[in-house]
Amino acid sequence: MTNPDTVPVIDVSSVTKHFPLGPSKSDKVVPCPGFLTESSKWPETPSGPAAIDGTHSHSLLEHCLSGSSVPMGITNPSIYFGCAFRDQEGEFVVHQDRIDRVKVATQYVQSYLESSPDAKLLVEEFVDIGSIYDIPGWGGTADLIIIDAATLCVMDYKDGHRVIAPDAWQLVDYTLGVYNSLTHLQQINITDIVMGIIQPRDMADPIKTKRLPIAEFLILADETILAHQKQYNDIFGPVAGPHCEHYCPAAKPGRCEAYNGLIVDTVNQGFAMVPQTNPGSLIPATRALQMPPVGEALSEQFISDALDAKPLIIAWLTAIEEEGLTRFQAGHVIPGRKVIRGQTRRKFALKDAELAAKFKSMGIPKSDYLREAVRTPKQIMGLDRVKKWSKTKIKHLQDLIIKPQGALKLVPSTDPGTAVLFDVNEGFAAVPTAEEHVGLEAPRTITPPAASTGQQEVTPTNQPETKAPTKPLSFL
Repeated sequence: MTNPDTVPVIDVSSVTKHFPLGPSKSDKVVPCPGFLTESSKWPETPSGPAAIDGTHSHSLLEHCLSGSSVPMGITNPSIYFGCAFRDQEGEFVVHQDRIDRVKVATQYVQSYLESSPDAKLLVEEFVDIGSIYDIPGWGGTADLIIIDAATLCVMDYKDGHRVIAPDAWQLVDYTLGVYNSLTHLQQINITDIVMGIIQPRDMADPIKTKRLPIAEFLILADETILAHQKQYNDIFGPVAGPHCEHYCPAAKPGRCEAYNGLIVDTVNQGFAMVPQTNPGSLIPATRALQMPPVGEALSEQFISDALDAKPLIIAWLTAIEEEGLTRFQAGHVIPGRKVIRGQTRRKFALKDAELAAKFKSMGIPKSDYLREAVRTPKQIMGLDRVKKWSKTKIKHLQDLIIKPQGALKLVPSTDPGTAVLFDVNEGFAAVPTAEEHVGLEAPRTITPPAASTGQQEVTPTNQPETKAPTKPLSFL
């Protein structure tokens, strides 16, 4: 017998394939010939909350565009309001904010197909790029492909906030793979290319497209082919730049020499590390920073260079702070530092689907707790109907609420927060009291730190070859 409190789950999970040279990495592959070699030495960071949330939106979009029960196979995502889905990142309940974002994509596709009834729509299709160039592992899954007579349109859905250009190298790669398949295997004459980004969180321009005649597109294609050949043959070293800012496991202190060298050069250009001697003091020297001149004395080029390097320097310092936390947890002491916990808010301890079942059994209608997201514990406790409950029933509701611990932060010892002491029995050595360290002579240049001794080194391994399917575009 089916439990009436159980929320049915729509399973859209799929096996995630790994592509060493997937198009999502091309914004690093093209500017940095040594990206693959350097990044393969280090484990990739697990998917964060934003990446998982983006996967959920992709899953809902694919489900809406792959249906067959409605005209042209496009389902309005609004019909899934409150439904539970399961994909490769876990279960999630569809809220209104996700519906609104996905609807930007479904409405665009609907409008395109209505204006071009003969166009063919391809959703989440494998694209083999590298086999024709003898580059294994260069391939991936394109979100949306529309073939409209002699026009090839390739669109990528982005659920995040960072604005992506429609001619990003990721789109060039996907389009190149589809173009090769259509012209070489299907004998279709393509004269125009349209590349696009559907990004609902970019309120100013949620749908960005770039149309190119095929001759202009092939110039871009030649550039990405050359970059991937350099990458695969490993004949050049890494090159640092703004591309290091996002998702490169080698772009951390003590890892990639090019990355650390860029940080060192930038900091030394902007700040002069000078020793300051205090006459008559037992302390021979203290550390001081000589700030660069401000105002009109700064050249426009210096301002531009410094602002370009700002995100890299912030990421570099953040990685150093993470290493400091790791060492504190291992029992080391960072002079003048301690570890505290950040502030958090109360949240419900159950997953959305389980929480919905609990609320249903408690008599809380869906309209009271499900808007753009499940309401906060404070909002649920403040409902008029809940305030009228007995103490026992309110206690049952309070039992669903937890207050998680805040994230660990490494702060100055003068911070008013309560210091966190690590228990040896919990796998951490006790933290001894540290004396203030002074009297260190400052170097004139900053030397990048060596790789952490507590970091397990990963030996580069040969990347597995990705076999292309016999029909890269099986739907044609």
